[in-house]
Amino acid sequence: MRSFARSSYPAIDSAVALALTHEAARSASHRRRRRIWLMPTALIAVSLLAIPTAAVAERIFEAQSGEFSEETTESEAGNEWIYTGSPDYESYLLSIVPKHLPAPEWLDWDAEAKVAAKWYQSYEGGYIEDATLICDFENTLWQAWIAEWIMADHENDDVRREAAMAALREAPSWPNIASSDGGGIRYSMWAFVARMNVADPQARRVAAQALAERETGQIARVDQLIELDLTDALPADEQLATRGPAFHKLYEVWDHRDRQLLITEILAGIDTVSSEDDSSAGSPYWDDYDRALVNIATAAGVKDPAAAVGHSRLGPSMWKDEPVWKGEQSEGGDVK
Repeated sequence: MRSFARSSYPAIDSAVALALTHEAARSASHRRRRRIWLMPTALIAVSLLAIPTAAVAERIFEAQSGEFSEETTESEAGNEWIYTGSPDYESYLLSIVPKHLPAPEWLDWDAEAKVAAKWYQSYEGGYIEDATLICDFENTLWQAWIAEWIMADHENDDVRREAAMAALREAPSWPNIASSDGGGIRYSMWAFVARMNVADPQARRVAAQALAERETGQIARVDQLIELDLTDALPADEQLATRGPAFHKLYEVWDHRDRQLLITEILAGIDTVSSEDDSSAGSPYWDDYDRALVNIATAAGVKDPAAAVGHSRLGPSMWKDEPVWKGEQSEGGDVK
């Protein structure tokens, strides 16, 4: 692969840094919280989890707790809780990578699972839902296809570029990305793909680089944010050490130019998908969101947008006359 010219990390002043941290917070608010429980299996079984009578799973790995989540706004019924401190945790991760989904030839799932295992085991024996782990791998695949598109475009390889574009159009419909969408994940993905779905080659390249920046750029700027005392995140080198080969590939092909204004423009539609202020489970907001997804998927070139979107798990038809949350929440959003 030919080398990519890279400028130095973009400079950042206080005003831009504040805008970036606001964008990060806004993006995080649209994502399902990652729940990692640091407590013994017995306590989980007694006080935190319900095992649906229909949930049946064969325990093949020690990492499998045999305990399953119940249906809440945060979790689907039947997700199994996985113990990250198990000696066969890496083997378990390798067993759940989405090999059934299309992947670039260079993607190494063994290497991705190894890095993921090391990162999750830093929690020293926590529990995490299997669906969250699979969603992380689907996101890894999404990032791999962004990198593949940029490399193919750089090399004027139309066949590889079209294959990458087809995968990027499909990615928001991958099962665990779709189920984890708390109002913005899939919209933002298709919004970037829509900007790449144009005839102008330069416009496509700029949109792809903006997407690469959104996926990886927070690491490039984190050291400057630390200096400005605007984040308590780990330094860039420590964060990069926790990321797998696909992320590093995307970080490499990103040209490291600042396109925050373009990113904000591309994502602006998320805030106008509905006039409903209430986006809790069962709200009409979710029907509006589904319609907005169909529109943006159409702009992205998805062949059957309605089928690709489906229906939100949080919509009125799914939560009619049902409680939207079981349990108390602390001020920070975690379960008490």
